Amino acid sequence: MPTRSVPLPADDPTLATASLDELALRWADAAARGAISAEAMTGLDRNAQGMGMHGATLMEHAGTAVAAAARALLAHNDRLDRPVLILAGPGNNGGDGFVAARKLDEWGIASIAVLVAAEERPRTQDAARNWKRLEGLAQV
Repeated sequence: MPTRSVPLPADDPTLATASLDELALRWADAAARGAISAEAMTGLDRNAQGMGMHGATLMEHAGTAVAAAARALLAHNDRLDRPVLILAGPGNNGGDGFVAARKLDEWGIASIAVLVAAEERPRTQDAARNWKRLEGLAQV
């Protein structure tokens, strides 16, 4: 079965308006592969970085995909006027959440991003950069 050419999330301007059905169709090939372990994902991230893709770029794509899914769920449930609560840890997965909060803001959807950690700031450079980028965005 041929694989469809699907742009990476941060490169796909149509994600800001895609429905749940559209996202399911768009990401069907990836979904069919099933879930992978955290260990395997770490390996894939390292391989991508070894091939020249920056960690910040990976985070931008992951966070954009999360934001698209959240926006589509809100739209599906007729709740685009409701804020999204994002609980994010201090590592790079948390950084994905901070990107999602920023993307939702760009798309006109309020969110509340909460750092859930003993630390005052995210501990990785990319996550900290995206946490900082939330400063000055509209508050709920």
